[in-house]
Amino acid sequence: MILLSHPTKQLQGKITIPGSKSISNRWLILQALYPQILDIHNLSTARDTRIMQAALTQLTDHINIYDAGTAARFLTAYFAQLPGCNIILHGTERMHQRPIEPLVAALQQLGAQINYTEKHGYLPLHIQGKTLSGGQVSVAGNISSQFITALALIGAKMPNGLHILFSTPITSKPYLQLTQAQLSEIGINVSLTDEAFHVEHTPQLSKNHVVTCESDWSSASYLIAAAALAATADLELMHFSRTSTQGDSALLQLITQITNLQINWSAERLHIHKTSQAIPGTKLDFKVDFNHTPDLAQTFAVLCASLRIPFHITGLHTLAYKETHRLEALQQELQKLGAKTHITPDSIELKEYAAVVENPIIETYADHRMAMSFAIHALQQPIYIQEPEVVHKSYPSFWQDLQSLGFTIKHT
Repeated sequence: MILLSHPTKQLQGKITIPGSKSISNRWLILQALYPQILDIHNLSTARDTRIMQAALTQLTDHINIYDAGTAARFLTAYFAQLPGCNIILHGTERMHQRPIEPLVAALQQLGAQINYTEKHGYLPLHIQGKTLSGGQVSVAGNISSQFITALALIGAKMPNGLHILFSTPITSKPYLQLTQAQLSEIGINVSLTDEAFHVEHTPQLSKNHVVTCESDWSSASYLIAAAALAATADLELMHFSRTSTQGDSALLQLITQITNLQINWSAERLHIHKTSQAIPGTKLDFKVDFNHTPDLAQTFAVLCASLRIPFHITGLHTLAYKETHRLEALQQELQKLGAKTHITPDSIELKEYAAVVENPIIETYADHRMAMSFAIHALQQPIYIQEPEVVHKSYPSFWQDLQSLGFTIKHT
């Protein structure tokens, strides 16, 4: 456990955030499928990405993906289309509670040989890889965009290509657009609509590629939210694009609705400035649908609670299936910040405040985003964070970066 505080409440510094985990994991699968991808620059340093790399390069009969949900989904599809592969894919107890049946069912429609070794619909999986011919498959769009991406990434290797029909409206569309952009970058013909994702057969790429991962906007959200809570801020974030395809880049537009941050760009550098704590009086509450950007929900819930701004965040039906049940975890921990919330399976709403607990102890529930989102509250008061090491899942240098911005960390 650590005690986190910020003595001056003034943020100043230059941070290089690691490459996007989402982008990195897609490139790793595509590189395994297409050797013409010679190198990947600015690869994520996240534990999830290291787990993916190990699984792709050190094939054994049993592959442990621990708590890496993205790796579980992408690797299930990858190994299913790999002739001669014969493996058991398994992970942590929590990973064995996260549903994977929609992806497995779609792959089985395409001829994949996948069997559940314990509970139907969940890891562990016994996967016997084979050539999949492709064609058309139907998938629910409102469960996890990663199921659809897992299929799309392998679709071009199928002799008949792959046409993925969405049986329900899609969730987290920006993540599908990210997949589309990466496939297009290496010359694979794809099309994405609200009804379907089509990937044309591409047995090999027409030329060699060296690709670069943009820094991670989800990770940037914590530092930008910290700037919003600071008395003053002068923050420079490296390797970001003003025209980013990452859905979480929407955080800039959202955060300027409730704070007076000044956003400027120079080349691939994002500059964040704040000269006072004043909040625009025209924004009395914060109502937003995070259906396409659910990873921002915790950041904004903690930010609004710290600023005592009422909020109503919807579009959160996927949060029950993350590293923890994030809506329940948020409700529990926000109480310690004096925030009384109401949750439904799809939303969280804050209308009332009570007294803030002195030096609150925040449980992280083995969830990296719980640790990082609540860390920003240390600009309001000293705060304890349980299991700080969980940040290694996506942002290993998070605590060091906070220290470089003036935060004080004491291990207890």
